[in-house]
Amino acid sequence: MKFFTLEAYHSTDDDKMESLEDWGQCYVAYDLHLENMREVLPDSLLEISSQNTFDDGLVTRVRHDKKKQKLEIRLRCGNLMINYYDMVLTYEGARISAKDDRMLATIARTTTWGKGWKFDCHNHELDVNSNGEIVHRFLFNPGISFEIVCTSITWKKIPKPGRRLGFARDRYIGGPSEDLALLKLKKS
Repeated sequence: MKFFTLEAYHSTDDDKMESLEDWGQCYVAYDLHLENMREVLPDSLLEISSQNTFDDGLVTRVRHDKKKQKLEIRLRCGNLMINYYDMVLTYEGARISAKDDRMLATIARTTTWGKGWKFDCHNHELDVNSNGEIVHRFLFNPGISFEIVCTSITWKKIPKPGRRLGFARDRYIGGPSEDLALLKLKKS
């Protein structure tokens, strides 16, 4: 994460006013960054740049076609006040590091049916790298992150009646196998 760093995220654990003010500065810096990105990012992406777009989002499905460089992530987002919806993100020309792919797999596979989950979306960032590619970073509670680099992102929002999820044997079919990253998280 570039703006909503893990250091700033973990500094709020102690609930000191200075830490909360530092976290607020992350929002200020990111909002300024977005203003500078208005000429670079498509309007459709600026629509989802708000921090509450993925509010408490749970990863409910991931599909990654590495040959076609296409990645689709579905998140169940929202709350009782703004209602629930699935946000379906499709990344074209998508690349994700092996480490970040394992993190995404861990997040997806610990989201269970009903009301069980271990991770929910805390923040996300949209950026552009020096090659002109879009970079989408996610920070999930309790403090793990991953990023996707791509040439384009499309999205759709599908209304849902609630947060309850249906059963899925594997929420990231074909994704990385269970490994040390998941085992470490299970111990905590």
